[in-house]
This record gives sequence, C-alpha cells and structure tokens, in this order.
Amino acid sequence: MLAAHALNYGAVWCGLYPTPELIKMSEEILNLPDRIIPIGLIAVGYKAEDKPARDIYDENRIHYNHW
Repeated sequence: MLAAHALNYGAVWCGLYPTPELIKMSEEILNLPDRIIPIGLIAVGYKAEDKPARDIYDENRIHYNHW
C-alpha cells in the first residue's frame, strides 16, 4: 500500500477473514490451492479524488500497560 501511495495510486485493504462466503469466493476467483486461505485482498487503482490526510490521533485512547 505504501508503494502504491508513492506511485500516486490509491489502495485499500479489504478484509476477508473470518467471513466464510468471502473466503470461498476469493479462493474460486483466484483459483487458489486448498492449502492457501486468503485473509485479505488489496485493491489498487487510480484515485478518483485526492483527499487530505485525516488526523484521528487521540492521546486519550492510548493505554500503557503496567504490572
């Protein structure tokens, strides 16, 4: 995804696991052997628009584990 971004493409992670229907469909479309279980796909293409980066960092959501 970083390489796509560096080349000015858009990319998005599409999670498949743990939805059996999505896993089965992906296995059939990609003709994967039985030993391969897809957990996600990355769609890459031309961006329809440029959006500014979102600042979603919230320090209140950070938790530091202690013993």
